[in-house]
Amino acid sequence: MEFNKILKSERTKQGLSQSDLATKLHVARQTISKWETGESYPNLDVLLSISEILDIPTDVLLKGENNTVAETISKAVNKKTIYKRVAIISASIVGVCILGIAFLTFGRATQNIWIDRFNPFLPTRIGYAQIGEKHDIKENDRLVMDDAFGNGDYLKFSTGETHDGLYWAAVQHKGSYVSRAKLIKSSQLPLLMRDYSMGDDTDTSYMNYIDYKTNGPRNSWNPFN
Repeated sequence: MEFNKILKSERTKQGLSQSDLATKLHVARQTISKWETGESYPNLDVLLSISEILDIPTDVLLKGENNTVAETISKAVNKKTIYKRVAIISASIVGVCILGIAFLTFGRATQNIWIDRFNPFLPTRIGYAQIGEKHDIKENDRLVMDDAFGNGDYLKFSTGETHDGLYWAAVQHKGSYVSRAKLIKSSQLPLLMRDYSMGDDTDTSYMNYIDYKTNGPRNSWNPFN
């Protein structure tokens, strides 16, 4: 016998109306009506409560010819399990992405060259820095401008000794990671960037970041730029 017919028959035998059963199960009367017409089925927890209230073994409610309630409940449970797994996987992916972005942001903020080097979102750029006639050959700490508007980061890089008007450096970098640095003349600068040449190439006033830190932060915190 089908579940809906069993439910209606046993409810009637117990002398319970749909409203009475609904009250005992803490559901709406319309829900009982849908169960008895086969429009829907109760979940497993409610099915156990029905078994207790009507004093019917769950086997009787679940089994029988054309009784699809067990299959329906099984599909519902499987669907919930799938949704739960999808939710867990999605939350895990979002969590990993947030942690990854936080890690890359930390790398940009602290100018960690190893993090920046392997940051898949950072583009490799060629910027330009004024060196001046006198500088530390081992390490420069200069503003490397990436565009004609003077945007860029203070980076640490090494060059050879300046000579013959080579008082600028072309710097290939990915965030704070500098892969190459080459001395050039101001005449080799992109045309729109020559306004930043500060006049005479031999001008030594363009000093390291420690002398210009009031100008703002060393670099961007943006892990994508």
